[in-house]
Amino acid sequence: MQRAPTSSRCAMTLLALGFLSVSCATIREVKKVPGKSGVVTVHEGMGGDAREMARQKMRENCGAQEPVVVEEGEAVVGKTSEKRIGSYATITDMEDKREWRITYKCKSRLKGKGSN
Repeated sequence: MQRAPTSSRCAMTLLALGFLSVSCATIREVKKVPGKSGVVTVHEGMGGDAREMARQKMRENCGAQEPVVVEEGEAVVGKTSEKRIGSYATITDMEDKREWRITYKCKSRLKGKGSN
């Protein structure tokens, strides 16, 4: 059995490590009023479709009703800080921590009915 050249083994190892560091798409329910409305946080990643996962979560909450997006966008959910020590002072950089949120309502699928 012939072994792959060293450069090929290195490339395959780096490729395998690259796949291990890929983040997956995730969602999280921030708020839910069963059968009425909710807020879902979306974290897109290289693997999976977070938007489709969010739509599925909205459909599960709304049941026979139709989920309608009311608002979508970035929300500030906290702050992160980083300290740097300089020659004469310690500097703290503050940055907003943000996430993508989708706010939705459940709307009746029957014509002539308003949203709940």
